[in-house]
Amino acid sequence: MLNESDEQIRGACNNMFANISRIICDGAKDSCSLKLSTSAEEAALSVFFALKGTIVKPNIGIISENVEKAIKNIGNLSREAFTTVDNVLINILNKFINEEENVNGIKTKEWGKNP
Repeated sequence: MLNESDEQIRGACNNMFANISRIICDGAKDSCSLKLSTSAEEAALSVFFALKGTIVKPNIGIISENVEKAIKNIGNLSREAFTTVDNVLINILNKFINEEENVNGIKTKEWGKNP
């Protein structure tokens, strides 16, 4: 996008933010590459759409009138909302561990707890 307009570059960024901002890290390392692949593909699609004039309108959801504000919105979302998400994910992981212990008799420490 080196030779494209500021509007197209902004549009590609906002398209990307609008599309994948809800991807979360769930602690499952095997799925990280899938999330990376999805993000790379969505980045290419976001550029394609922006170059064709299809751009997410500002002030809808986390998208703002400029990229910097959209990035701040994503930061606020991550900082304020994902502390709850982290706790929920830890509870889910502990349930998996407990289920495995019950089936296989394996003793492991729980996620998020000191030994």
